[in-house]
Amino acid sequence: MGYSEESLGQNEKLIYQAHFHTLYYVAAWVSLIFLLALAFVSIIYAAGITKWALLGVCAAGLAILAVRMTPIWSTEIVVTNHRLVLKRGWLSRSTVELQLKSIEQVNFHQGLLGRIFDFGQIVVHGTGVDDMIIPNIARPTELVKAIENASIPVKQPPLEVPDEPAA
Repeated sequence: MGYSEESLGQNEKLIYQAHFHTLYYVAAWVSLIFLLALAFVSIIYAAGITKWALLGVCAAGLAILAVRMTPIWSTEIVVTNHRLVLKRGWLSRSTVELQLKSIEQVNFHQGLLGRIFDFGQIVVHGTGVDDMIIPNIARPTELVKAIENASIPVKQPPLEVPDEPAA
């Protein structure tokens, strides 16, 4: 259970959860495979100081990979029927929550690659608060639609008044 499920209030429902684009994961795994192949080659073919230098580069690469993947694993971006939540962190936690009624404007930015692969960054402007900047996520238009649809109050159907019987 993540932060978003734990922090739901009474009568609050999870409407949409955003995710990072698959390209982030693919890039990380390709880097990992490349670094493991480099380590394997350095163990077999390299000798002396070259071997240790290549293994050092591999260790640094694995550390960089862990640092790059940790934000992806530890970030939650959620829309409920009351608020927009951006939670970051794993060991330490930082959240930015914005009530839907105080959202003034939602913008998203996509570069050329973002348009091709459908990812982008969203900036939410609220009343009396700093802008909430949501990192590049997959399908940003779906998040924008979820925010807009959740912001619209649910209309109750009109009550039907029974006709009075004729005397």
